[in-house]
Amino acid sequence: MKWWLRRTRRRLLPLPPAKPEPQAATVGDISAGAQLRDVNGQPIGKITTVANDGATIDTGQTKVKLPLDAFGVDNSGLMIGITAQKLNEIIAQADAAAGKKE
Repeated sequence: MKWWLRRTRRRLLPLPPAKPEPQAATVGDISAGAQLRDVNGQPIGKITTVANDGATIDTGQTKVKLPLDAFGVDNSGLMIGITAQKLNEIIAQADAAAGKKE
């Protein structure tokens, strides 16, 4: 256990426990119906389907498929390692690129 010095009383007190780091999600962690959060804990959406090559997420505005190695898990559940804003930017860029191909 780590200790720190409190200035006012000069006593050693234990540090609060550190937030555990997310771990890579296993195939068992990723299931249809699971809620998904971003790196900041903000809700992103729900997993609708899972396949060998990725999981489809319904964000409420669109559906997007992410590779299984994009998912992590911590004490609060399933997550991805980017912000919801960044995910929305990536989706918008992909939609724009798809529009140019048509």
